[in-house]
Order: sequence, then C-alpha cells, then structure tokens
Amino acid sequence: MISFLPKKHIRLNETIIGLAPKILNQISNPIIYDEFYFELKKDELFSAISVDDYLLCLDYLYAIGKIKYVDERIVKNDN
Repeated sequence: MISFLPKKHIRLNETIIGLAPKILNQISNPIIYDEFYFELKKDELFSAISVDDYLLCLDYLYAIGKIKYVDERIVKNDN
C-alpha cells in the first residue's frame, strides 16, 4: 500500500502526495475512472501503481476539491 507522505526510505513519487498531482495533470477530458486507470498503466511512470493506490489518489484529489465525479466520470475541477 502506498504511503501518504514521504519518509526516510519512501521516495516522494511513491506517495499519495507525490502521485496525485501527476495523476491530476493526466486528466484532460472527462473520463470513466476504470478507463483512466488502464490509460495510466500504459505510461511508464504509472506502470507499477495498484488499483488500491490509484483509488486512494483519486479519493485524495476529490477530498481537496481538485476533481469531481459527473455521470460516473472524473472531471478536473476548475476551482
């Protein structure tokens, strides 16, 4: 499971805080969350991300108001 914050032996890109902005940058158009996961997996940066870690990152982005869900699609929040 992914860590929320970096620690001595956990790099920033292996944490929610590090991955969430990178995932947010990949959202260009509204997309269904499972399709988006498989698109991310094609990218070398996200090839090792698990479904659980991906969903934690989406939950975090939703909690801080960066994304919203409209008709079962992930949409970048313009606020």
